Formats: sequence, structure tokens, C-alpha cells
Amino acid sequence: MEERISIDLKLYTEGRAKFYASDLSKLESLGLDYTSAEVFYNPRMIVNRDIAVAVLRWMVSKGKDTALDLMAASGVRALRFALETDISKVLANDRNPLCAAIIQRNVLLNNVRRKVRVSCEDANALAERLCVRGERYWFVDLDPFGSPVPFLLSAIRAVRNGGVLAVTATDEPPLFGIKRDKLLRAYGVWGRKTEYCKEFGLRVLIGYIAREAGKQDLAVRPVLGHVTDHYVRAYLMINRGAEEANKLLRDSMGWIEHCFKCGSRNFVRGMLEIPEKGFCVECGSELVLMGPLWIGDFADLEAVRKISGLIPRESVGFKKSSKILTALVEELGMPPFFYSLEKESSRLRVPTPPTNDVLRELRSSGYKAVRSHINNKGIKTDAPLSQIREIISRLSGKM
Repeated sequence: MEERISIDLKLYTEGRAKFYASDLSKLESLGLDYTSAEVFYNPRMIVNRDIAVAVLRWMVSKGKDTALDLMAASGVRALRFALETDISKVLANDRNPLCAAIIQRNVLLNNVRRKVRVSCEDANALAERLCVRGERYWFVDLDPFGSPVPFLLSAIRAVRNGGVLAVTATDEPPLFGIKRDKLLRAYGVWGRKTEYCKEFGLRVLIGYIAREAGKQDLAVRPVLGHVTDHYVRAYLMINRGAEEANKLLRDSMGWIEHCFKCGSRNFVRGMLEIPEKGFCVECGSELVLMGPLWIGDFADLEAVRKISGLIPRESVGFKKSSKILTALVEELGMPPFFYSLEKESSRLRVPTPPTNDVLRELRSSGYKAVRSHINNKGIKTDAPLSQIREIISRLSGKM
């Protein structure tokens, strides 16, 4: 007998795309959230997709005009790629037959059959098959629910030489050092939760992808990376070259030494050797070693400046997306890991001063200082921690 199922769908609009996905309001009325949707759609990820469109527009301007969405769900990302860029070919894949059927319906709805092809396969199996056949793509997007780790090796292999791999991770507890054992098992990194845990998570993700690529004599170069809301996102250019991969291990990978007594920290460049435990220059306590992780810049200045001008202006996420990329440009070249003004003020037992006031004081003292894109009360600076605390104390009226 033929089995039929019935689901509640709703017509949504995002960017230039119209598409059907599970009715989120119906789920909410049942006490369920978007993660329970049969045909998944998360409207909170619009900034993620806006920036993806901008990056793809930048890629297409270089003649790199094919894209693969390995976990397409409703297909909204692939639809926007087809409608909002001059891309020649998009492959939208989802292993769920129901999702694949709805994507096909959405493709017809948006009249993009000439650009978008739909497949229904396991993401790893599809990526490996494309690699074996030599059908790699210029832009490969991996946006799973949870950790991307099980899919990364195959996804990397599906990227053309000189192409970009875009990865989303929502497994915050391990990435942010909250679940330390899982962080070590999944990413091969020692870590603990700190006030800069979100930036730590971004650097863990980039570093892990760099190590996975290095296994195949491939080198990665971050185009841009950001932490927004509940997710970590990284865009990495993939190039062939064992020597370049080795150089990354020496120059762009490394370790962080953190003092959990006073909050001081410093980084050690290179991951070919594990540094010996040291002692804090501020208070003399033993430092905790964390890593290995990416300690280089997580964005490319020239690329981000161009991508910033390509964000879809008609999108409701335009302002937020632009703000993120503007902050990224300012962060480039700064030491890794921001200082939390709230945390430092708490240690000093004083009110948190305005971020702009602290930045102004640091700059007038001859230091570089910028705001972190991750934390509105987070600053990146080359000033020593003692100088930051002195300024916080002075601004609070304690000195």
C-alpha cells in the first residue's frame, strides 16, 4: 500500500526567494521550536545567508561560479544563490527525501530550474563521489545542525583548488570550552571556558579545518570568520600545497597560555611542539595551556572590504551583516583574543566603563585598540593587562 504523510507548510520570503518550509508558528503553538521542523528553516540565520550571498558574489566576480549546498533543508540558501548572484550552477542536496521534494518544488516556484539541481544523498557520500568524478565546486557550503566535524574531510575534498569552503558550527558547548572532554574528542583541542570563549571557538574551528586540510596536502586561508548569535561561521580558501600547509602549522597555528587567577593570557606561535607550562607575569600563578588552534587573522582585509560592498541591500539583515564585516576589518592585525571590560571591571569591583572611553584612553596612550565584533564590551589591544586595568580604574573614579 502507498503510504502518505501530511505536514504543515508555510510560504516564506527571504531576500529574493520565495519558498515553502515547515510552518514555524504551528510548531510554536504545539510547544515545539524550529529544530522540530520536518522541512527545516531557521529565520535567525538570515545574516549567515546574507554574508554567504556576498561571499559568493565576490567569488563569481573572479569567474568562480559554481556552488554546492551539502545540507540544503528547505533550499533557501541555494535559491538565494541562484536568484541573487550570477552563478551558473548550484547543487542543492539533502539526505531527507521529504526535504529534497520540497526543494524541487521551491526551485519550480522560483523558476531557477536552469541553475539549480537537486539531489537526495548522504552529504559525505555525495562529496566523495563528486571528488572521485572530478566534479568539484568553487563554493561548498556546509551548514549542519550541530557539529560539522563528521562531514569536514569529505567537504574539503569537494572544493576546487582555489575555491572556498563555508562552514557553520552550532556545537557551542565543546567549541567554547564548556564541555572540555567533547572538545578534545571532537576537535583534538585542550581548552576551558574563558571570557573570550566565543573567539576561542572560532579559532578552534578554523584550526581544525586547517589540520584536516593538511592531511590531504591542502592549505587554508581564511577569507572571513565570525561568531554571531548561536553559531560560528568560517569561510576558507582551499589551495593545494604541502609546503604551504606546513607553513601554516608553524606560523598560523599555536597555543594560548591563560591565567585563571588574574585573567592574563599570551599566545605561543607554532604547533609542532607543545610548550612547557609557564607562569603568569602578572600574578605568578601557573598558566593553563590551551590548543592547538588558529592564532592568525581570521579574515582577509582586501576580500572583506570587497565582500562588504556586496551584501544584499534589500535584505532585513543588511545592517547587522554590514556591522559585522566592518568590525572584522578593524580587528585585522590585532593580537588574538579580546579582553572583556565587564570581566575586568568585575575583578576590580568597579562599574564597567563605556567601551568607547576605554578605547580612546588606550589610543591616546599610544596603544592600538578596537572593539571585538563578538562582544560589544570586548576590546582587542596590544596594551598589557595592567594598563587596561589602570584605565578602567581611572574611568570608574577608583584612582
